[in-house]
Amino acid sequence: MHIVSMAQTKIEAGCYVCLGTPPGVAPEKFNLFDAVIAMLLPFFNDVVGLIGAMGFWPLTVFLPIEMHIHQTDMPRWTCKWIALQALSIVCLIVSLAAGVGAVAQIIVDCKDFVPFQTKYPLS
Repeated sequence: MHIVSMAQTKIEAGCYVCLGTPPGVAPEKFNLFDAVIAMLLPFFNDVVGLIGAMGFWPLTVFLPIEMHIHQTDMPRWTCKWIALQALSIVCLIVSLAAGVGAVAQIIVDCKDFVPFQTKYPLS
């Protein structure tokens, strides 16, 4: 396979297929979008923390544990089943606490929010 300019690939007897945007354009658009969002939301990290808290328990803990239980045909109320369910509940509580903390921090940050301005603490 021979790669030519503008993200086109030459296949079979001179036919060209476009593979998408030219190299470098998509990452630049993504970085520009992130920079604008970060400038509009000085509490961008808090929003990312909230998204992480919402995704942690179901994707990282609950689904893998449930898949393991079903794949191994683990009987209910065995020591291993109880331990896995307890781990899932503890991680759910941690995820809920992280979500509450992220929402609280977003509320605190929204009180003195001014778009495109950064306040640096005087030390």
